[in-house]
Order: sequence, then C-alpha cells, then structure tokens
Amino acid sequence: MPRSLWLRGILPVLGGLMLWAALGYNLYFHWGPGHSYTSWHMGFWPHRDISRVFLIDLIDLIDLISLVIGVVLMFAFAAVRPAFFRGETLNRDTPTLVPEDLGTEVRLFRVDESGAADG
Repeated sequence: MPRSLWLRGILPVLGGLMLWAALGYNLYFHWGPGHSYTSWHMGFWPHRDISRVFLIDLIDLIDLISLVIGVVLMFAFAAVRPAFFRGETLNRDTPTLVPEDLGTEVRLFRVDESGAADG
C-alpha cells in the first residue's frame, strides 16, 4: 500500500507541481526582450517587445488551459454517462455483434441485393 501511494499519488503530484513551478518561473523570467536572442514587437496596444521564449511559454499555458477544459468536460460527461466511467459499457461479457449482411458487396450508392455485380 505505501509503495502504491508513493508511485501513484505523491510522486506524480510532486512532479506536476515542479513542472507548474518551472512554467511560472519561465513566464516571469522570459517576459522581457533582453532574455532571448530574438524578440517580437507587439503591433497593438501596449506596444511592447516580448521575448520569443515567452511566446513559447505562453503556448504551454494555452495547452494547460485546454487541459483544464478537458478535465472539466470529463467530469461533466461522468455525470451524464456514469456507466462509461465505471467500465460497464464494454467488458469481457459484452457479446460480439456481427451484422447480418456481412460480406454483402456494397456498390457506390446502394447495396446490390441480387448478389450479382452490376457492370
């Protein structure tokens, strides 16, 4: 039990917190144009020069926002369809269903019911 707690709980949370801290530090440190070899001048208000490394970090932040939206949607879907998250939708006891017309030749816009191919 303690090994499982460390490997599945404490260490992944610590790793995630360290990555969050690194992202926060990079956003703070790379804001100014002097911290990179290249910079980008904002052509709109507030007309600042921004480090290109900051823009890469900003893309990471957008990825983080999409991750949070995905987690929220997962919980919403878990409330709507709880059987999926309990593993009740497909399991080893679920019968394999095969369509009756398996092997029937399908033409471009219709199924050939006579069994002969139209030439």
